Amino acid sequence: MARKYRLLCAVVLAIAFAGLAVGCASSGGSAKESGETAIPTSESSSRGGDLYEAITPLPAADAAESLAKMNDFVKAYKQAIESDDTAAAQQAAQDLAGTWKAFEEEAAKLDGQRAVAVRENLVLLLEQSGDAKNRDQLVDISYSLYQTIRDLKEKAEGSLLNEDTATEAEDSENYP
Repeated sequence: MARKYRLLCAVVLAIAFAGLAVGCASSGGSAKESGETAIPTSESSSRGGDLYEAITPLPAADAAESLAKMNDFVKAYKQAIESDDTAAAQQAAQDLAGTWKAFEEEAAKLDGQRAVAVRENLVLLLEQSGDAKNRDQLVDISYSLYQTIRDLKEKAEGSLLNEDTATEAEDSENYP
């Protein structure tokens, strides 16, 4: 029970910090002033969010399989963008989103902040994949997505390896 409470607290804190980070980033001046490349957020347009909500979840056996599939779809997406194949890029973005939607709740339990980042990046990819002008930006977003998926995969593998140990430790806390 204590483990579930700690996990819930961690997810709530991660979401709160993500919200603060977004708020601080948006109030710090324009990207042109700071010399940074501006990457629009999912809040800037409802079109991407609507596209995301319309995606049907693609079933997977477990977290490891979902993340492995997503890794393959990110690679396919990047290749499609680099070869200017917008139809393949849009399909890969939809496959990514569908795989993520089936796994999103479980991922949020693993790492709420990364789960928010994945969803935001997926919305951007869905929204912008048809626009060839954003090619470099889309490659950057897909790379960020790839890194986040890799980190989630490592975290998932670590939690699966430590699950038996954590249960034993939790039992010893309750029964000295």
